[in-house]
Amino acid sequence: IMFFRQQIQQEQEKYVDLLRVVGALSKLSSDSEIPYLYYRMAENIFCKAFGAENLARSDISLDAKKGQAGLGLKTFICKGACSTEKIAEFNESGHLIDEANTVREKVNTIASLRNERLETTGGICDILIENMLYHCVARRAGKFLFHETPIKKINIENIGAIRENGNIISFSD
Repeated sequence: IMFFRQQIQQEQEKYVDLLRVVGALSKLSSDSEIPYLYYRMAENIFCKAFGAENLARSDISLDAKKGQAGLGLKTFICKGACSTEKIAEFNESGHLIDEANTVREKVNTIASLRNERLETTGGICDILIENMLYHCVARRAGKFLFHETPIKKINIENIGAIRENGNIISFSD
């Protein structure tokens, strides 16, 4: 499912207008051509424009819910054609990751924790994982770009391209 285009035109326009105002106001505090969008503001704008329930302070994988759609809201600067962004932190479960003996074991632990978190969030919010997606607002000079992509469980058996750099681990599935 894709969320934005399924919403009524009036809500889409309200969302774009609110973001446009925030982008214009960011010039008051910065000379950067890239508009500033504080993540809490992005969450509130999204929920206000679309009449969504704000879950952002609930410490779950979703930031908003409308009907049967659950949304993780992300905002970031995108300098090139694409961007790789963090999808999860495991501060409280960090000891489980640290106990792993190999990078592969760490990745499997991370993937299991992520999948479990999605299942838990789905149960709390009564939303199927198939109805979860990321709504991203990428920021570039003079503009906001929207992108939506499904939130999926990690296919642990298909994990590859593992890279570890300090406390950052990336991989694909």
